[in-house]
Amino acid sequence: MEHQIEEEAHRLVEAFSQAKGQPLDPSLLISNAISTLISVVSFGYRFSQEDEMFQKLMEAIDVLARFGVSFSHVVYNFFPRLMKYLPGPHKKALSCMEMALSFAKQEIKKHKERQDLQEPQDFIDFYLLQMEKVKRAYKEMEDVLGSSHSICYEDRKKLPYTNAVIHEVQRAKYILPVGVPRRCSKELNMLGFHIPRVQNINMVAIP
Repeated sequence: MEHQIEEEAHRLVEAFSQAKGQPLDPSLLISNAISTLISVVSFGYRFSQEDEMFQKLMEAIDVLARFGVSFSHVVYNFFPRLMKYLPGPHKKALSCMEMALSFAKQEIKKHKERQDLQEPQDFIDFYLLQMEKVKRAYKEMEDVLGSSHSICYEDRKKLPYTNAVIHEVQRAKYILPVGVPRRCSKELNMLGFHIPRVQNINMVAIP
């Protein structure tokens, strides 16, 4: 990855030098350089700036970034089913997301078809390799329940690893669009930083 980053950095410097000291807006050049580097690391190849698919992906990313910090995004998170039937900027954002996901799925399919587990070339190759090695939750369900068994709540006792994975995901990521405010129930020091005990009954306590 270091070599790929250096190569893209040299391309960016070269693009700046072509301005010959004249004022320019570097935002597009920097954005293109970062996007190209992500493409190289993820997919194993770089787009040309004139590539039609690259331009569509850049536009889609821009739309999704603006939508992600908008009020419409908050409303959509609370009422996703209702918003599907209403007009608004979320329609274009959903269309862009579908296009980006479709492109990613095509790339994953191509990688699976030509996958060389001995010499992974990019992030997708590495990820597919790791899935082959350590997809333990799925294997546990297959081994314990079989592919035709419907899963119920009581099955968690038979699936300790899968149960632990689910709990860890729920601990690390909120299922709500906005996190619940929290407070410390006792004094503590973390990595040299003092975090005081906060008395506020309107907040969730962290033991």
